[in-house]
Amino acid sequence: MNRLSKSKFRELRKELFALFKIVSNNAAKIELHRAKVDENRTLIIANSIANGTAVRKLAQEPYEEALVEILQAILEANEELDPDVKVDAGELVAHSLFFEHAKQKIQINRRVLELSKELVEVNSKLIEINKLSMELTADIAMAKSPADSYEEAMSIINKSDFDQDYIDGQIDIMKQEINKNLKEARVNTDTVEKLNTQSEMNRLMIAKNAKDTHLASDHVEVLSCAPE
Repeated sequence: MNRLSKSKFRELRKELFALFKIVSNNAAKIELHRAKVDENRTLIIANSIANGTAVRKLAQEPYEEALVEILQAILEANEELDPDVKVDAGELVAHSLFFEHAKQKIQINRRVLELSKELVEVNSKLIEINKLSMELTADIAMAKSPADSYEEAMSIINKSDFDQDYIDGQIDIMKQEINKNLKEARVNTDTVEKLNTQSEMNRLMIAKNAKDTHLASDHVEVLSCAPE
């Protein structure tokens, strides 16, 4: 290799090492961010379970039990009611309460169904993501290591006769490819930084939701334990 080729090769090596440093740093940042995403998803699911199951169940049970007792009392009273006796205002109020409760339940059921629909769509998206993740894992497993690639390249070189012009041309081509990939690597750096910022904002919102859920749960516990 002549002096010009050696100089160009040193520049190439410097640029290649700079690219690999960015790529390696990105890989570490991306793995850390993925851990944050997984942790956030786990916390979101925990909040959803607490809010969607425990709180609603606790909030509805005392009211439902009270309504059942009122309904039972009305039914028992009606069994002994003289057909000629006028309905009093108390009975009308009781039936009005049942009607209002039914209207509220219709709206609550509608909102729960809307939420369930959103969650079904989220689950479908997660299934797609899991598929992409499995495909990525397979690609990583099938990717050649640098050592394997080097041995393969050396076996080709040993069987070929490359002149200096060819080597210089390959160095120029490789430098162009390095610069192209360097731009893409820097885009990845910017992307992971933005995603990290968004994940931290999500973490704050998750913490707030968890706090609100616990407060609501405590409030419902107090109401459900209140003396009649």
